[in-house]
Amino acid sequence: MIDDPDRRVSYAELAALAGRVQAGLNELAVRKGDRVVVLAERTDSSSVAAVHAILASGAVYVPLDPLSPPARWAAVSEVCEPVAVVGDSALLDRFAQAVPRPRRLALDGDLPAAALAPVPVDGREVAYLLPTSGSTGVPKCVALTGDNGIAFLEWMVGELGISPTDRFACDAPLHFDVSVAAVLGTAMAGAALAPVPRGLSTFAAELSEWMARQATTVWISVPYPLSRLSALDLDTATERLAALRTVVFAGDVFPHLQLGELMRRTPRARFVNIYGPTETNGCTFEVVDAPPTEPVPIGRAIDCAECWVEDDGRRVDEVGAVGELVVAGPTVAAGYWGDAGQNGTRFRRYPGGRAYATGDQVRILPGHRYAFLGRVDNMIKLRGQRFELEEVENVLRTAPGVRECCVAKVDVRGDHVRLLAAVVGPVPDASALRAHCRTKLPAWAVPHEFVAVSELPLGSTGKVDRRKVGELLAEHR
Repeated sequence: MIDDPDRRVSYAELAALAGRVQAGLNELAVRKGDRVVVLAERTDSSSVAAVHAILASGAVYVPLDPLSPPARWAAVSEVCEPVAVVGDSALLDRFAQAVPRPRRLALDGDLPAAALAPVPVDGREVAYLLPTSGSTGVPKCVALTGDNGIAFLEWMVGELGISPTDRFACDAPLHFDVSVAAVLGTAMAGAALAPVPRGLSTFAAELSEWMARQATTVWISVPYPLSRLSALDLDTATERLAALRTVVFAGDVFPHLQLGELMRRTPRARFVNIYGPTETNGCTFEVVDAPPTEPVPIGRAIDCAECWVEDDGRRVDEVGAVGELVVAGPTVAAGYWGDAGQNGTRFRRYPGGRAYATGDQVRILPGHRYAFLGRVDNMIKLRGQRFELEEVENVLRTAPGVRECCVAKVDVRGDHVRLLAAVVGPVPDASALRAHCRTKLPAWAVPHEFVAVSELPLGSTGKVDRRKVGELLAEHR
């Protein structure tokens, strides 16, 4: 069942709607292996039915951020070459202006009546592409197979004990990898899915009221909305969040003090930190048993994954050692769609499958657990969205008056993080630069501030010293 804002849709009704979407795809001559963009304002019964219809057709679904600029849609489309796009009519009209070739299917239009007819597929075939940032300025599309998704979902459903009695709330839009756990995990378990209404997660009181009405038992999201709930009055939170039995946070670091406050407001809930780049679905987890007094580790490998740490290419295993986390197993993606160069850099062959070098630096803890320390390259996360600093810089360099630039993430206080750009050139017009970035970047990748500098600090090799740039920008926070 899916709880839309205006009605509840049973799984039988969802299957019927998916059958109608599949019939529409058939009329557009969508075939097995074709890429189909999903562009919808909300994660609701229509967009979820579209995902199921595309998968049932043996096609590959490619969810895009409806808030991204059309230039971003076009860049992703150049990579994945979709034959069709499904979504809301208004968004499809905008998409057609940027990417005119794909055929369109409006979810809010008339759809032909037909029963869902799944096409036989091999689990090793690609089932969905999740766009992510690219260091060259060209987006990458992570190619995940049916086997990849099922391996992670079977672990998650089993570990969290999700059942048909659960009411699973999710704040993730379809283009964010956390949505896979919610949309497809609930279907696997037969649980009810309750997508959080758009914009509600910003307001703790309204969100908690909604959760009380929904009798939410399982929650999964990035830490941001949960950190808002941690500020609720203790009695109010205890009453409204009483049905919560499991809280999953993923995609970003949850400040431990706020996590502790939320745990005190939901004493019956089990808290689980799931870590994993999009390229791995998910690969480690940590159950938080008590309000933490320090940052929460990312934990140990999930049952179907193998994790280890490498330092300069050498595998290390002693407690306290620091290095890059590498993941292998059935959850690891097939690679980047049509990007053999990147595949050779990050992905490698491994007995029985593939391994992926995450680019995340970790410390080995007792019990084969890991503590996340940061990125070994320049990819960062803000509010659960992952992107590379070079992509932002490549866009910023095309702005009038910008001779050179460097972008850094600056921690202001606790969970308050800002993206700042050092710009070589005239005193920057922040409004103009921000508007320029918004034409080519998602909103969450647009710098908050632009700081004029005479030159960028260099390291001994002549490369820009990002650490020094970060320190310089921190003085302007």
